[in-house]
Amino acid sequence: MKFLLLICATVFAVLSSSSCTVGTSVKADLDKAERLMNIAPDSSLAIITRLDRSKVKGKRGKAELALIHSIALDKNGIDISSDSIIKPALSYYSRKGSKEQKSKVYYYTARIHENSDKTDLAMEWLCKAESSLGNNRDNNLLALIYSSKGRIYLNLHEYDEAACNYRLAAGCHISSNDIERFASCKLRESTCLYMSKEYAQALKSLEYVEKIKDSLSIRTMAKYYPLMLNIYGNLHPEKTMELMGEYFTRINDDRLIDQLTVSRLHIENGEAGKAILSLEAHKRYRGEDPGYFYLLAQALESSGRAAEALNAYKSYIKLGGIVGENLITQDTRFIEERQSHLTRHEKAKERMSILILSITVILLALTLALFIIASIRNQLTIKQNEQIILQSQLDGLMMEREELARTYTENEEGRRIISERLRIIDNFVFSDVLQDDMFEQKASETLKKIISDREEFIRQNRLIFNQSCPRFIDFLKTRELTDMEIGHCCLYAIGLNGKMVTNFTNMKRHYHIGSSIRKKLGLNGHDTNISIYIKNLLKEYE
Repeated sequence: MKFLLLICATVFAVLSSSSCTVGTSVKADLDKAERLMNIAPDSSLAIITRLDRSKVKGKRGKAELALIHSIALDKNGIDISSDSIIKPALSYYSRKGSKEQKSKVYYYTARIHENSDKTDLAMEWLCKAESSLGNNRDNNLLALIYSSKGRIYLNLHEYDEAACNYRLAAGCHISSNDIERFASCKLRESTCLYMSKEYAQALKSLEYVEKIKDSLSIRTMAKYYPLMLNIYGNLHPEKTMELMGEYFTRINDDRLIDQLTVSRLHIENGEAGKAILSLEAHKRYRGEDPGYFYLLAQALESSGRAAEALNAYKSYIKLGGIVGENLITQDTRFIEERQSHLTRHEKAKERMSILILSITVILLALTLALFIIASIRNQLTIKQNEQIILQSQLDGLMMEREELARTYTENEEGRRIISERLRIIDNFVFSDVLQDDMFEQKASETLKKIISDREEFIRQNRLIFNQSCPRFIDFLKTRELTDMEIGHCCLYAIGLNGKMVTNFTNMKRHYHIGSSIRKKLGLNGHDTNISIYIKNLLKEYE
């Protein structure tokens, strides 16, 4: 009997050991994906998408995978609006999870509703996420919750509530010694206070950033100075020019300068010529937007160039849609008719009549121009807050919004490539949800096909970076890198090192290409590793 029990125990131990090995392998991959989440979210997502889902057993394992997958998608800027991926995690953790797990799954459920513009549901889940933590103060998670609430309140124009939540998020970041994100949240808090016309409070909020500004990145400081200039314009207008000098000294890259704010201050200071130069810089780097044409019209008007100012106002109206196309047509026809009337009398013998008629036409044109300017200014007062919000959201796009979705609409070939990559992910998801290996096999075959043509993969990778990070690619082009060299730089940018790039490209002359890239980028043999340099360069130009 004892012998029989011994045999049974041995068999049971072997089976348990085998089962543990499989589970341990999946657990190790999930742990690795979770560790990489904040430092290399793309690598984390790659681990999850290639995970063998058939080895994920039980509701708990599937819930853990669903939560980590949802976090990875959010960290990579892929804003999904369906709860199909996170549903297993929500079902399991809402009943059996720890406080932290419940809070996380509630937060990422809120993000899905926010992506769908369901702000009421999003706020409801964010409140659940906050209350679920209880006394367990997870500063990073709380910062995410407060930032999301602040973003929703800001979009609803509830500036005081938005400022309060950004202030709470900043407190969480400083508790975690994350000064960069702390400063970012304080800037958003101050922006909300500025929108509420609480200028003194907005300036007080920025005092904390002032103390640590020498430790902050150039991108964060590029957002700090325009906000300070706007606040000073209302509280200390006599100090704006001095602050502007510090702005130019500290942010020595014209592409990071907020030229619209600079030009507006020049106009208020009576320096129309400098304002026009700033607007030319804005046009060079950011194009012709409504704010550009409005300030250009003001600068031209201050310079006495009324006709050019009127044209600029018309361009502003067309882009901003404030007055409407019909009014523009009527105004233009009125001016053309008067001009025609003047032309018909140019050959008249009575010079006094021609002079009177000319003065009349000029006065009518100026009156019309002043009427349009006054009308636009009145309406601009109503729209000014919305424009400032738009500018603030535009500056935060790189961290807040989805570059991939923007790329999808900009380039036909880019849309095709991105659609193909998304279909691969969908097939993996379908394979897991439907428990059908056909989808996984199809996705695997497509992946192999993409990677098999390595030159085409490099070209497509370069195309995607050209759309999602154009400033990064433009910088490389200014250093006269060839398309092949730029393609190699994009491989470094997605996380490969030199050895990996050599193995992937299978080029014996990769060493010579790498040397050429280093030379064109101004790196000598003792400088940093080229892979690290490219990754830092990408962060700088994102």
